[in-house]
Amino acid sequence: MADAGEGASLSLKHGLMIWGVVVFAIVAWTVLGGLALHIQSFFASFLYGWYWLNLEKGDFKRIPASLIGALVGVGLAWALKGLPGLFPQFGLWLALGLVLVALLVQIMNWLPIALNTSAMLFLTVIAAPALLMPLDLIEITKAIIGGALFFTAIAYGAHLYVKARTAG
Repeated sequence: MADAGEGASLSLKHGLMIWGVVVFAIVAWTVLGGLALHIQSFFASFLYGWYWLNLEKGDFKRIPASLIGALVGVGLAWALKGLPGLFPQFGLWLALGLVLVALLVQIMNWLPIALNTSAMLFLTVIAAPALLMPLDLIEITKAIIGGALFFTAIAYGAHLYVKARTAG
């Protein structure tokens, strides 16, 4: 999905085809995830899909870092929410220390499979509501993993379709 000023624009036909796939994927994942998997935190699934498809350009090789980073971000958000309750004397300081060390590791690119832009995005997005209201971080994790699998399958199917159409 292109930003303003990025590359050549799509024809209306191709734009509508991509739009149709995106709408189908959103509706299908909402129905499948809600009915079959009882997921409610769709924002996490859609955030992962948006991140991978836009920032990582849907690169299948970037799925491990995108997914592991998202889960590490949720883990860091859990630390900010959960550690103060588990360790009232020092839990907040421990959680803040973990986040600060994670930030340094990400800046230095020492562990890019886990501490990357995906991790920082999910830390930021999940931590804010987690600190203000109750969130089920296990359910959010299921939503991210389920969304990653679903959106990867849709993207791979679209990739195979385009490859078959251009080969013949």
